[in-house]
Amino acid sequence: MKKKVGELDLNNQVEFVGFIPYGQTTGYYKKTDRFDTAMQSFVYSNITEKFFTGFTTVQYKDKIINFAKPYKAIFDLFYYAKIASLAETREYVYSSRINWEYLNQGGKIQLKKLLITSNLQKMQRVLQTLQADKLI
Repeated sequence: MKKKVGELDLNNQVEFVGFIPYGQTTGYYKKTDRFDTAMQSFVYSNITEKFFTGFTTVQYKDKIINFAKPYKAIFDLFYYAKIASLAETREYVYSSRINWEYLNQGGKIQLKKLLITSNLQKMQRVLQTLQADKLI
């Protein structure tokens, strides 16, 4: 059975555009699942509908793939991270290996807007950390 993959992103997305040196890809589908290709495996997960935004649609063979824009891939990286405190958030931000200089000003604005409008405590801690260190 062929699957229509929703939004492929996170580590491979940000790796692809130079934000981090290497990683794994995750994305979205109606449920959490695994999508295997000859090159590698992708994990895709469910996400709140209001966060299903910020991607570019690409046709690949008989599949439609939504690649996250850099700011959205970074948002998703934090969204799926298991971080419960400000200290864990700071540690995760610094261990994520994101090359912030590759995120242009427009991307930083979009990331900030998405963090603010998420209304999630975890994402507010991410925003606080990124602003305190002048990353966005």
